[in-house]
Amino acid sequence: MEYKLIALDVDGTLFNSKREVTQPVLAAIAAAKVKGVFVVISTGRGYQSAKHVIDLIGAGPYVINYGGAQITDVRTGEIASITTLPAAPLKEAIELARSLGLHIHVYDHIGAFYFDAESEWSKIYSERSLLTGKAVGDLLGHKWDTPKALCVGDPDAIKQAMSLFAERFKDRLRISTSDPCYIEINEPGTNKATALKKIEAMLGIRREEIIAVGDDLIDLEMIAYAGLGVCMANGVAAVKAVADYIAPSNDEDGVAHVIEKFILNG
Repeated sequence: MEYKLIALDVDGTLFNSKREVTQPVLAAIAAAKVKGVFVVISTGRGYQSAKHVIDLIGAGPYVINYGGAQITDVRTGEIASITTLPAAPLKEAIELARSLGLHIHVYDHIGAFYFDAESEWSKIYSERSLLTGKAVGDLLGHKWDTPKALCVGDPDAIKQAMSLFAERFKDRLRISTSDPCYIEINEPGTNKATALKKIEAMLGIRREEIIAVGDDLIDLEMIAYAGLGVCMANGVAAVKAVADYIAPSNDEDGVAHVIEKFILNG
């Protein structure tokens, strides 16, 4: 199979554990682009948080943001597609997070994030995302047209809260994880696979011509959908179960291995 597009998750996949893109990975991506392969970033991050990675690897022409809720045209910075959270379950999610003592924030379409009050976790998230958040006093005192909400906390607390969120919201919100410290909250039916289908149509390529690479629950549908679904060795068991191939870990240049095996030497 001649693959025409590779969709890459960022955290835990493209990034190693030091949040770096290594030279072997950069070289493999550059070689794939020389062959005419589209390299698409597919991330839970907003556009601004992902832009330094997009620029570093020369990804495009589209990027999947907010776990599939937004598609941005990297050539113009304009939004090509967006879905937003329904108001009633978002309100419930904010209330549940508060009751569990978790930080929760929402985003605008550019990538800025908003929360009740400054906390240890808002500062940690800001450092990780390279974004500056804004305290608004009370999230519920505002009307949010937001593509995603995110709970942030200690991994043990997030693990316990994840089951509560999944049970509470079922088909009313999409609940997933992208990091042991995060609970990702999207519109139901929105995921990286739905965004990938839209990009297929935009670029005139087929599902069978796509490789998708990821590591966490936020990547599950995308990996199950792609012609070749790849989970990193550091990925979670549920994602490995739907993958066609298990790549070396993000600390072993797993993305470079996939590109070399299936695109450059395939």
